[in-house]
Amino acid sequence: MKKIYELENNYISVQEQSYGGSQTYFRGVKGAFNKGRNLGGCGIVAIGDTISYLKNDTEFSSIDEYRSYFKSISKNALWIPTRLGLNFIHITLAAKSIFRKNKLSYKIKWCFSRKKLYTRIKGMLINNIPVILCIPKILKPSKNKEELSFYDCSVNKVSKTHGHFVTVTGIYEDNNKLYLQISSWGKKFYISFEEYVQFSKHHIFGLLGNILYIEPSSTR
Repeated sequence: MKKIYELENNYISVQEQSYGGSQTYFRGVKGAFNKGRNLGGCGIVAIGDTISYLKNDTEFSSIDEYRSYFKSISKNALWIPTRLGLNFIHITLAAKSIFRKNKLSYKIKWCFSRKKLYTRIKGMLINNIPVILCIPKILKPSKNKEELSFYDCSVNKVSKTHGHFVTVTGIYEDNNKLYLQISSWGKKFYISFEEYVQFSKHHIFGLLGNILYIEPSSTR
């Protein structure tokens, strides 16, 4: 893959092993809310990682340290952990509130335009800002469920999902096709930009297949 744009600095790591935080650090952990954190915590991870990156505080020395950070973001987001996670309204309001508490001066809004999607992602990366992106949820019987493919750096399909927030950290090209480099579940993946747009177009919640747009408040 050929790099087109990418964040300037090292991304979030936990114990120098992960690529981003992960809600899976709560999998199998005893506690009343840990199942909900594991199943629905992707939006909290996305907000937390974005704030950590913008504050240049990207290294967590232990999983326990990251879990504590995740819980603090959840508390500030007023999120009661359930498998349903955050929706686009909640993640937008939560991000605005938590950015203010961390004295990060940015304008934040949820986007709906597909025509401006690539330009906005590119602009945020050029400004060294991670991009929180929503993979819309699909309401179909399990046996017919469509999901968006995740690829590795050799463009091998390695996973798939729907109803999920990820963080875009770069734009790459392979065989004249654009791919978004993402952080999900503490790992680095790639999604086809074209596949993402088509996936969003063809489903009832596809309009929510977009990004949380963040720009410095001084930008006019």
